[in-house]
Amino acid sequence: VLIDSRLDVPLEAKILQGEPPIIFTVAEAARKRHRLADMGAEVVDAPVDPAKPGKTDLMAIARMLGERGFNEVTVETGGNLMGSLLVSGVVDELVIYYAPMLIGNSGQGLFALPAITSLDEALRPRIVDVRAVGDDWRVTARFGE
Repeated sequence: VLIDSRLDVPLEAKILQGEPPIIFTVAEAARKRHRLADMGAEVVDAPVDPAKPGKTDLMAIARMLGERGFNEVTVETGGNLMGSLLVSGVVDELVIYYAPMLIGNSGQGLFALPAITSLDEALRPRIVDVRAVGDDWRVTARFGE
């Protein structure tokens, strides 16, 4: 499954090389849609997020995936989409791998989240597991328990 609001996925992307993906988008881009369909991808019109014109409604996509029989979805993404997924409330568990590296302020954040004005607004998952995986640490946290 690929969420791509603007349908920016390159036609040579690895995700298009294996089992044909489902691509949720709000982009019109008829020519690109046809090319992706010719490659086997299913391009699905996603509902637009009423609060973010031009972006997909992530809660609606979660419902659509549920209707298709997806009970669990593993997400690998950058900080922007991950932040949006967290804010939309569709994430119930995080599994984060930490490498033993300190990279300072120039490092990219895990989640692009709106600024908070008090700690009461912070997202507070419950840590359910921490374990070493080789030299890294895996932290599993859950929301809503």
